[in-house]
Amino acid sequence: MKNEIGFVCIGQAGGNIGNLFDELGFNVLYINTSQEDLDTLKGAKHTYHIPGGEGCSKNRDKAKGVLAKSVDSLIERIKVQFSKESFIGVIFATGGGTGSGIGPYLVDFLVNEELLDEDGYPTHTVFTVPILPALKETPLARFNSRECFGELVEIENLGATFVINNEEPDSCNLDYDKYKLSLNKKFVNNFISFLEIPEKHKSEAGNIDRAEIKEVLSTPGMAVISVTPRKTNIAQMIEDLQHSPVFAPVDTDLKNRKLKYIASSTIDPLNYEALIQSFGMYYDEYHTFNQEKNIVCLSGLRMPFSTVQSIGDSVDSIAADLAKSVNEEDDNPLAGKSNDVFSNLRAGKPRKRIPKKMVSIETTNQDTGEKRERKISSRRRDLLERYGGRK
Repeated sequence: MKNEIGFVCIGQAGGNIGNLFDELGFNVLYINTSQEDLDTLKGAKHTYHIPGGEGCSKNRDKAKGVLAKSVDSLIERIKVQFSKESFIGVIFATGGGTGSGIGPYLVDFLVNEELLDEDGYPTHTVFTVPILPALKETPLARFNSRECFGELVEIENLGATFVINNEEPDSCNLDYDKYKLSLNKKFVNNFISFLEIPEKHKSEAGNIDRAEIKEVLSTPGMAVISVTPRKTNIAQMIEDLQHSPVFAPVDTDLKNRKLKYIASSTIDPLNYEALIQSFGMYYDEYHTFNQEKNIVCLSGLRMPFSTVQSIGDSVDSIAADLAKSVNEEDDNPLAGKSNDVFSNLRAGKPRKRIPKKMVSIETTNQDTGEKRERKISSRRRDLLERYGGRK
């Protein structure tokens, strides 16, 4: 399926994962507001430096402003580069500036406006790989993550969401930067193991075809992939799925849990009753067998709201401490400015969304000067007016 899937990788973190897919022969486009970040990607074949961008320093609004000025040319680049693929995975960190600011907007435009045929049917399925920051990262990174994820989960018609969790386990003996790079490799290895099931794992007792892999990738909600050794029992598999070393923890609260598909290639038949007890009833399952390892993918899971909320809560508690510290020095002439910045951070709750509907704007062809009326979504108009200076 390698020739049917491409990756749009936004920002430095997205680029690091994209590099691994690039080495495996996938079609990858690297997008960044910083040319210096793009220059660090060894062997990158296709890059797009957003015009006017000099990096965003974790400023999501700045990233949106840069996107607003070149969104049409960027989308056209994506359409041309991925014209032969049927799936596009969009990878970005939720805690940064470029990926966090641009990611949800670009995904929404692609899914609901741009990658459609003349009759309005999708030409591509878009799935996402957002990356959550660890609790040890800066308050701004955690604040951005909550804001970004809040925008992402509101996008309709999106495929699977593979949420990478950068939180280190207690047993980790690597420094944080090396740990994140090792996590990237685990994700790519797990994803490839899952994609290769139809061509590598065949059994008279069951078979998974490419159409079933595509169905799993097309299913809205969170998805996780577990790859474990031969002698792994069902309890260990469930633990690896629930508390993956790669993905955000699965929300298994009885009131909120949901699950659509189980796709597996295992040594022995799965204990589906045990899976139901842990994750809830599923809609359908696809299975086959092999003699090397156990691969289990769950899709259509509830998004990891608890994990993201805990990231947000950690920001609130730190923000209160910082505010108290600043307020103690009333004579400091900089205290007022610090308070303003901080209050903006505290007040940065997700903005009320403009209802999704198509609106008309007048555009001018830069080459001919011809004016024409164009239909765009209200979210796109919001981007152009709020961040791009267009009225």
